[in-house]
Formats: sequence, C-alpha cells, structure tokens
Amino acid sequence: MPAEIIAVQPKSPAHDAGLQKGDTLIEMAGKPIARQSELRHILGAHYAGDTISLKYQRDGTVAMTELTLAETLEPYEHPFLGILPDRNHREAGVLVRYVYPNSPAATVAIKQGDLITSLNQTDVADHNQLRVELANFEPSAVITITFFRDGQETNTELTLSPLPLDTPSIDGHSPPSTAAPANNLATGSVQIRLPEEANDCHAIIPDNYRSDVAHGLIVWLHAPGDVNDEVLVEQWKKLAAKHHLIVLAPKAEDENRWQPT
Repeated sequence: MPAEIIAVQPKSPAHDAGLQKGDTLIEMAGKPIARQSELRHILGAHYAGDTISLKYQRDGTVAMTELTLAETLEPYEHPFLGILPDRNHREAGVLVRYVYPNSPAATVAIKQGDLITSLNQTDVADHNQLRVELANFEPSAVITITFFRDGQETNTELTLSPLPLDTPSIDGHSPPSTAAPANNLATGSVQIRLPEEANDCHAIIPDNYRSDVAHGLIVWLHAPGDVNDEVLVEQWKKLAAKHHLIVLAPKAEDENRWQPT
C-alpha cells in the first residue's frame, strides 16, 4: 500500500514539517518508498534528534521537506465536536443522533437529525471519515461545518473543545426493525490476512451479524504462548452476538512475545 498520510497529529514532527493529510511519501533520507512497510524499515535506522529529508507528492506535485525525529510526542488531545453519529445511516454524510449540551456543536445550534456533509470544505462520506478529519485539528481550532436541515444547507464556524470525561445517558443504537438483508459475509471464526504482515489473524463474526446494524470492534492481543483457536471462539462468540461486536484476534509472529513494530 502507498505511504499515504491519512492524518497528521498536531505538534508532531510531521506537522511541523508541513505535511498534510492526503500527502503521499515517496522518498525518505534518499531512499525510495513504494509501500508503507518500507517507510517503517527506513525509520528503524534512525534515532530521535536525527533530521531526515522527505520527498512527497501533493495534488500531483512533488515537493521536499525536512523533519527532525522526536523521542516522544506531546500528549495528543482529541478535539471534540460534540455530536454522536447515527452509525446505521447508510447514505452520504453524518446524521446527527445526539448533541452534547454546551458543546461546540450545540453553540452553533446543530440539532439531532441534521446531516453533516463537510468539514473545512472536505466532504465527509460517513462518521468514520469525520473522525479522521477531526484528528487533524487541536482543541481550540476553528473549523467550518456544512450541514443540511430540512433540505436547507448551512455553513457555520465553530471552535473545537477538549474531549469531555462524561458520557451521555442515552439509549444505545436499536437494531433496524426491517427484515434482515441478504448477508453474504461468513460468520464464526474467519481467517484473514494482514497486508504486508506475516501474522495469522482471526476475525470472530457473530452468527446474528447484519450488515445494516452497526457493530463495535474489539482487537484482542493474546498473552505469550500458543493460542487455541477453538477456545478463543468459545470465549467470545456469545458476547459478540449479545453486544453486536466483531472481535479481531491477530497472533504474534513470535508466539512468546509481541514485537514493538
């Protein structure tokens, strides 16, 4: 997979070097990058404090920059918009299911049922893309939101805030009341391959899975030692079915330990 940047953490070396979401890295420290794994390999030969050159492509134009590697990053603060999305919404945009009181969204009168379609002139196809777009900003950043209400488009500016510690006391998503659509996805324990990785990986998909019902994702990392796949499935399948979860269980390449990269 190309080394395309999907988000740039504020206060990071990449941010300070001017890199942006959507840039594709094509060369680092004079060495070409065709895949993400090559980027990790090149970085492994450098240390905190090293200044390295980067060649990247943005909108069809190739440019150069330099960045200084850091030993640690400043703690990342999640920016907070102040909505919960309707994860069962299947059309383009983000349908607002809930607005936190006194949140940035509430201050500009965004309401339940509004459809958010863009953030800073970037179209958002769904709630996952909205989350990725927000990750490019810090709390206190001013952004532009476009949303629709009753067919009327509104553009407004708001100031993001830090993520609150409290969670709202509202009901969870209810499964659709319509008949289940045709489901061609395998359920139970499904072996999958991780791109460019040698690790085996199992996905535990509940037998009652429906593509029109939003599911949570749990990534389970096993303790050192061999893993009994049958026991693993038995441990998780009832919980997965009850709580609408998909469990992703990668195996360490070395069964005795996990590698840091």
